[in-house]
Amino acid sequence: MNKTALLVVLAASLVGCDRAERLEQSGQRDGAAYRAAMADYRAGRLPQAVEGFRKVCREEPANASARFQLACLLLDSARDYAGAYCAFREYLLQQPGSDKARIARDRLAACEKELARELAVRHGLAEGKDAQEAELKALADKIAAAEKECEARGKGLAEAEKRIAALAAQVKHLKSLVSDSPDADAPSRDVRDVKALLAGGEDDEASAPPSGDALAALTARDLDLEATAPIVQPKDAKERRAAEKKAAEDEAAAKAAELKAMRDRIPDEYVVEEGDTLYKIATKFYGKSSAWKLIRDANRAEISTDGRVKTGQKLKLPK
Repeated sequence: MNKTALLVVLAASLVGCDRAERLEQSGQRDGAAYRAAMADYRAGRLPQAVEGFRKVCREEPANASARFQLACLLLDSARDYAGAYCAFREYLLQQPGSDKARIARDRLAACEKELARELAVRHGLAEGKDAQEAELKALADKIAAAEKECEARGKGLAEAEKRIAALAAQVKHLKSLVSDSPDADAPSRDVRDVKALLAGGEDDEASAPPSGDALAALTARDLDLEATAPIVQPKDAKERRAAEKKAAEDEAAAKAAELKAMRDRIPDEYVVEEGDTLYKIATKFYGKSSAWKLIRDANRAEISTDGRVKTGQKLKLPK
């Protein structure tokens, strides 16, 4: 047999196989259950269509057409990716070389992706990643804020150090004005002026007024003298203190009398009336609801642990 005749025979066999496959699929679609499931699908009754194709697959396990339709419905309508994955796998095992095999493989890959995503969400991997990224961002924001605060504090510290150095220089210079230390950095004339004024040895009219650092030193000395000068009490200070003391004593005596009168009004015992609570009883006799603890402590044997009282119950009222 020559090559041309072989190719003709091979083509005829392939056409015959394809025709046989189409005839087989046509026969698979002729069943009443299959037609009923397709009718539900065309009418939009998708849950009924899914159950119908499942019934066909149970009754006719070799019905690849019903299995393909079931897989597509599970994927597109029911979002049952696990069921669709199994259905597409079984279809490819039955019809690996059919014209729908490529579609089935593509849809099988889509099922795998959706199942992987569901597993990641179920085990918290995706959410955990998002939470981790959010936490990292929050930490980065905190670090940036801390760096800004440190920078601001560093500037404040530098300014404070400059101020301290300036004050230290001023203190050193003032000390040099009133001492004979060899490291005095002020002119000797200013030192003599300050010492002469402090000693009072020169006449105010004859001496020249101090200037510059000498004037600053004298001003500081005057402020120190003013701060350490004795405080002169007013003439009526003693009478005023006595009046204030008497007023405080009278107020304390009035409060003590008021407290004694209130205690005298409190009976030794009280019979609980309907609607009474420890708060109401404390307010009634002691003038404040916080005194309910005194009543509770004095009647621990009669009052229940939850603090409730009963009508007709006798309670001791501490004074």
